[in-house]
Amino acid sequence: MAFRNPKIGDLRWQVDLATRQHTNGYDDNGLDVRYLDRRTVRAAIEPLGTAAYLAGQQIDLGRITHRVTVRWQPDLSIYTCILRETILPDGTTREDVYRVHRVAEVAGRTRFAVLDCELEARDRG
Repeated sequence: MAFRNPKIGDLRWQVDLATRQHTNGYDDNGLDVRYLDRRTVRAAIEPLGTAAYLAGQQIDLGRITHRVTVRWQPDLSIYTCILRETILPDGTTREDVYRVHRVAEVAGRTRFAVLDCELEARDRG
């Protein structure tokens, strides 16, 4: 599938790209997650349509829930995660964490990247 270059205004979300690191929890309470090399970029975040989601289920890519477009970064990989913070109408914030499953160039050039992601966590703070 060929992806198109984003138009002006498509990259409207301010998100953080980071590398996730798991460490042993304090007092042996499981794993703690730290986000390293965190940097802010602009992104387009789109949920997958029903047809794409069902096609992914058939080939065992059922975890893919969103497609994210960002400017090309040389260190994008499956170890990258995307963090998006949204302010809700009641004044509280919600942080979404997306896990990257695939990185692809747009139009065969390293100008934009399309990331197939899974919405992994939604935390309301």
